[in-house]
Amino acid sequence: MVRALKLQSLLVRNEVCDAEALIDFSSFSFQMWPGYKFGIHHTNIAGPSEYFIKIKSVHQVIRLENVLEKLLIIRELSSE
Repeated sequence: MVRALKLQSLLVRNEVCDAEALIDFSSFSFQMWPGYKFGIHHTNIAGPSEYFIKIKSVHQVIRLENVLEKLLIIRELSSE
């Protein structure tokens, strides 16, 4: 299902994001990737051996600048 929807797994287990639907905040140097967190759970509430899938909407915020770039910007602003 994940491959059919063309979702990508990031650093978190059981969490996938849609790279094609990202929201770009280039003026603030970050992107927001919409995605889903999922898991299969077992319960005995509805009957023996009942399983259900839990899907949660999540968003990943990805910085476009690294730590060195950010430190150089801070140093430049503080020297003015």
